[in-house]
Amino acid sequence: MSPRLLPVPDGLVGERIDVALSRMTGLSRSKVGELCSAGAVRLDGAPAGKSERVTASAMIEADLPDPRPIEPAATPVAGMGLLYEDEDIVVVDKPAGVAAHPSMGWDGPDVLGALRAMRVRVATSGAAERRGIVSRLDVGTSGVMIVAKGERAYSVLKRAFREHAVDKTYHAVVQGHLDPPRGTIDAPIGRHPGREWRMAIIDGGRESVTHYDVIEVMPRACLAQARPETGRTHQIRVHMAAVGHPCAGDATYGADPVMTARTGLGRQWLHARELGITHPITGERMTFRSDYPSAPSTCCDHDVHHPSRDREEPAVPLSATHPGFPELLIAPVGAVVEPCRFEACAGDATGPAADAVRAGAAGVRLEVFVGEQDVPFALEIDARDDLATTIHMLARGADGAPLAAGRILLDLGHPGVVHLGRLAVRRACRGTGLGARMVAAIEAAACRRAAVPREGARPAVTVILSAQEQAMGFYARCGYTVLTGESYLDAGIPHQDMAHTVVLPSDDPDGASRERGNDVLRTARRGGAPPSGP
Repeated sequence: MSPRLLPVPDGLVGERIDVALSRMTGLSRSKVGELCSAGAVRLDGAPAGKSERVTASAMIEADLPDPRPIEPAATPVAGMGLLYEDEDIVVVDKPAGVAAHPSMGWDGPDVLGALRAMRVRVATSGAAERRGIVSRLDVGTSGVMIVAKGERAYSVLKRAFREHAVDKTYHAVVQGHLDPPRGTIDAPIGRHPGREWRMAIIDGGRESVTHYDVIEVMPRACLAQARPETGRTHQIRVHMAAVGHPCAGDATYGADPVMTARTGLGRQWLHARELGITHPITGERMTFRSDYPSAPSTCCDHDVHHPSRDREEPAVPLSATHPGFPELLIAPVGAVVEPCRFEACAGDATGPAADAVRAGAAGVRLEVFVGEQDVPFALEIDARDDLATTIHMLARGADGAPLAAGRILLDLGHPGVVHLGRLAVRRACRGTGLGARMVAAIEAAACRRAAVPREGARPAVTVILSAQEQAMGFYARCGYTVLTGESYLDAGIPHQDMAHTVVLPSDDPDGASRERGNDVLRTARRGGAPPSGP
């Protein structure tokens, strides 16, 4: 047994510890229960029973089994069929809840064990526990999967997958509506620096490219086709979460827990629909297709109400008496204590300074949006907060008190475009010009990070935001113009899209940013400041 220290991901906050630890490690719930009974699981340093609920920012310490080679055991798997078989390959239709091969901590069914039960021979190449496996599907992903039966076939197919010479098509039910409905996500993926069981978009990660098309729009969700050029671990799940549309039911990557509970999904709705290969021996081009395990519309039908669109739901209290929702711990503030300072960090940054910025920003947002405006917690604190493409901005008074917050989302598909959001100013600080100064600080950070060259002009960045209609006058005084004039509801509040192009100064960018902030401040003071934020 080896001790492991595991922070609780946002998507598992409020779950029983046996459920959370099972999803984080791959161990069965019964195995986690045994570990709890033996005192091998501790929550924030104290022994934990299997039914205890995990809270935000909690740390789980667990003594987990050491890795060991595992031979596949012949185990029939209900619902797993063969789509094709010859002397060289076998193509299976893998159900969700089935691993590709045995692994440490997994005591459920696996593809190799099922094939052994069917008396299907597989190649002897590869590690003992995954012989014949040339590519894998996650336990929670269903659909087409190919296994090599011969040694030559194994070698040729491994090379084909490595060189991206295989056509893979997945269908996924994702939260919300992808906009644009067709696009490409090109963002490098690597192991999350602070959460080893997750993958993330990080600088220095491996090249990862996913093309997508929306197939069908449903209430509060859509069915999308994803075609990954590369084959990184959790690629589609990570990329969908990165653009704000995690797979329905995918707690690991930020799926809405309310929606997940209502739909009854215990895994991400992701299905390997088609696989196109060149036969490793004959050279024939072949395509294999798997039908859906269940109709995707059942996941998001008209009886399911997303909290971001259903204002008849009561607001979730910020109290420890409601599992999964933290107490509001932000310090009270009575006034702006000058001089203010502005702090920024990336969503995936680690260390005490970054943690302090994110904690302060989250406190401001919770106080304003959740506490004052009744925005559901699960909507306000989302998966994008942890991404490398997110920049958090926090304003502090001279006494260190958090005063205002906002964030920038970099648009990977559109260089020179960023999205400003979650701008919130605490009640005691409104009417002081702090909101305008925050906008200026955010614009300066956006310029430094995302400005692109322009022919005959200095580099610039276009800042797009979704403004609460009550705050549109404030943004207009900050230089923003209305894009379409279309009003829409977000979290039950009327919004419109606005935009502003910010030019990168040719020299002394910090001084220029300060001057821009002073200009905005003078203008805003003539007309007041927004009561809260967008």
